[in-house]
Amino acid sequence: MKLKYHILVLTIALSSCQMNKENQTNTMGIADCSYNIDSLCNVVLKKQSQISLVKYNVRRVDTFDFENVWDNTGTATLLRNSNDSIFGFSFYGKRNDVDRENFYIENRHFQVFNEDRTYRIETNYGHHTLGSPGGQMVIVDLLNFDYYKGDISLESIDNNSFVIRKIRDTPDSTIIIRDIFYDIKSYIPYKIHNCVSNESLGLRQTSTFYITNVKINKQVERNEITNMSFLADYSEKQIIIDKSANDLLLKQSPPFALYTFNGDSLELNNIKSKVILLDFWELWCGPCRDALPKIEELSTKFNREDLYIIGIVSENLEAAKKLVSNEGITFTQADGNQELKSKFKVHSFPRYILIDKNRIIKKIYYGYSDNIESDIKNLL
Repeated sequence: MKLKYHILVLTIALSSCQMNKENQTNTMGIADCSYNIDSLCNVVLKKQSQISLVKYNVRRVDTFDFENVWDNTGTATLLRNSNDSIFGFSFYGKRNDVDRENFYIENRHFQVFNEDRTYRIETNYGHHTLGSPGGQMVIVDLLNFDYYKGDISLESIDNNSFVIRKIRDTPDSTIIIRDIFYDIKSYIPYKIHNCVSNESLGLRQTSTFYITNVKINKQVERNEITNMSFLADYSEKQIIIDKSANDLLLKQSPPFALYTFNGDSLELNNIKSKVILLDFWELWCGPCRDALPKIEELSTKFNREDLYIIGIVSENLEAAKKLVSNEGITFTQADGNQELKSKFKVHSFPRYILIDKNRIIKKIYYGYSDNIESDIKNLL
């Protein structure tokens, strides 16, 4: 399912306000009280285009259903890079409570471990790079206003600041509201509040960023991105992927007896389809959820006589059932458990296991692969 987000530009007329001549000059073109959100965003973009390098301190407070709170501080440096296809910039990030640093440069992500003087080059990079400890300190809005999509409106304005709000609805009914607080003189954000909620899934999470000590361009005295001394001083740490499940290849599939989301009994011995694809996924796994529409599309290309797909979830079952229903996922879903994951040696997600007509495990995929469809055809 391809997500399509459109920015809706709303016109906001301000009936009255008080701004003196000095403020009018310093706000880069807001000379009176009547303007629209489109022109305001253009001024933000103009100011942003003048920034090639920014360094700042940040405090990030995350709440999860208002019960758990993470409160972290750190620093980050962002360097504009037109060659980068994901963010439009390179970055350095450091969370103060972790003795680790993150560098991201032109689709290359380095994690630097100061404790043992090693670094690791991450092969699986992308938007989720912002989830690394240093990446959590990165505020994309400082150099890429358009990164976060949504319907745009002006929430508030006074002589010192204004707030731009972006609202986005996702296909699974998740609502994302992002409020960006700008200093009216510099047009640089000093606070960002992001709220993610989904009533049907019982989800509510907020992230608030407090940005201080902002330095731009020549004000930045030390640019960590151009001083990656760890490449010479530290040794590279090799990525070790647990592929112990490969011991199951070309062997008889372990038997299983499950119950589907509909409450029906499901046993390996009773499945008549020629090929079986097991899809181990969990609600909290972003790549798992991203792949669900692809597996759904795959299920429509084969009849039940040839292929039977079973999604297997072991955690947050009620929320997973709601997600499947909301997203229109029709292939069979079943309740998993730790015993089943142990049988198939599932230690990471998503995990896909392809079983042939003789119930021999022919393929194991550590993440979604475009080869799954052709591999199925080869087994029919």
